[in-house]
Amino acid sequence: MFGLWPIYLTTFGYETEILVENRTHFLAMTQTPTQNITRYLNLTDYTSVREINSITTSTLGNASVFVVSNLNVSFSKQEQSIIWDYVDKGGSLLVIGDHTNVGGMQSPLNELLAPAGIQYRFDAALPFDEKFKWFTCAHLQYHPITSLVSSLDELQYGIGASLDLSPSAFPIIIGSSVLSDKGNRSNSDIAYLGDYEYNKGEQLGDVILVAGAYYGDGKVLVFGDTSSFQNAALPFSYRFLESSFTWLTSKQTGTSSMLQVGIFLLLLVIALVVFCFFKNNTISFAWFPLLLCLSLLLSASLNPLLVTTNDSDLSGNIVYIDASHGERFSLESFTDDSVNGLLVNLERNNLQPLLLRCFSHEKILRSKLLIFNAPTAAFTADEVLFLQSYMANGGVVLLATGYEEKDASLPLLKAVDAGIEPTPLGPVPYVEENLTLYQNEPRFVDSWPVSFQTNQTTSYYNFTWGDLTFHLVVYIKHGAGGLLLIGDSQYLLDKNLESIYDYWPGNILFLKYLLDELSIPEEQR
Repeated sequence: MFGLWPIYLTTFGYETEILVENRTHFLAMTQTPTQNITRYLNLTDYTSVREINSITTSTLGNASVFVVSNLNVSFSKQEQSIIWDYVDKGGSLLVIGDHTNVGGMQSPLNELLAPAGIQYRFDAALPFDEKFKWFTCAHLQYHPITSLVSSLDELQYGIGASLDLSPSAFPIIIGSSVLSDKGNRSNSDIAYLGDYEYNKGEQLGDVILVAGAYYGDGKVLVFGDTSSFQNAALPFSYRFLESSFTWLTSKQTGTSSMLQVGIFLLLLVIALVVFCFFKNNTISFAWFPLLLCLSLLLSASLNPLLVTTNDSDLSGNIVYIDASHGERFSLESFTDDSVNGLLVNLERNNLQPLLLRCFSHEKILRSKLLIFNAPTAAFTADEVLFLQSYMANGGVVLLATGYEEKDASLPLLKAVDAGIEPTPLGPVPYVEENLTLYQNEPRFVDSWPVSFQTNQTTSYYNFTWGDLTFHLVVYIKHGAGGLLLIGDSQYLLDKNLESIYDYWPGNILFLKYLLDELSIPEEQR
């Protein structure tokens, strides 16, 4: 579930260490089973795995952040004392958990968090707006971890517990128009979840989803849900994750935070005094707005000194999924039209997928692969020239589009002498019964034939009907790289590749085959 944390955190410039009781057993459990994502890469290339029997002072001695996720066994009193002594002296504690005591984690987490004044409730926080989920129901407080969030889908928040806070803690993300659905302790089959309906006595309105606290010279950050940190969410939420760790490792403390507030209030009082004594003097009254602005500027100016924004130069086996050209896929996770299945498949192949919200030459040049899924905003002449240069220098562009969406892609297609023909082929292969006979073969949803002129083209999927051959997947070489063109706007979507409840083995195998054939990433294969 969290197997890709070390990879992403390494990309951000952190060194990570996983604390386990039995290293051999842990690596076998995380890397051997076929369903586990980390079996496709060597986890120890990105992190250290250390055996310990308990948390000691030396365990946390060199750590900037101590992370606790889904804790279902309580720390001993001695361990808790060591942890809070570590935080008091300037360490940071990140805690993530989930709803309704799933896995028996509520009591262990609440015991640990008691000194911070933050507690998990026995509930599930559910947004009223079922269509948009949290898109219209999340309210971000002004805080360093939310400062870089440009769209609420970056949070990737799911269903988690709401949090109770004492006066010593503060909310960071609040769910508005939310139901705090009480759990059902007899409902063990489905994680003690309630009935997803309002019942008398349940809380409606604002609930706290993410909270923080200062403790001594250290900081505490608590999430009531783990979704933002799960493998499939990271390509969307990676900047949010980075901002969280940036704040946790920053120099900001409770004292410096109070100092900021104090400076603002002091200058505000001075401004009010100026107003009261000189309100009849036009020239002197002009100082009031100046002092007010000065108070805001001085208090805000401390933020960059205490919390340094880490706009890191990402490196590694990066793949960007473009979202800057009105692509035809949903940003809502795990729906028929989302690309979570594509992200998971890329991760299985030792690639690091990231969502590209703004077409950035600098970012793209650090990637191995750039994916466009049925763009609807046309490529500009400058973008086409850049993509040609990107491919000439070894980059691979994957474009999946059908005839109905092809207009936006025409500038790029013309540049490589390719096109999408107006012949609707529909689902290929067309099978009404006995799907198991074809489940290990590629399957298309709404396919259209691809045309091409150059001899430097490889057809990876085609079929013949009568005396006509139709090509659906071709690779057009361009310099050291090239364009992989799929004549189906829906081929890469969850409903055709992989979702929570279903998958098509042939498409998973075919995608892996294509990545292997195109040597992405080259140094790993």
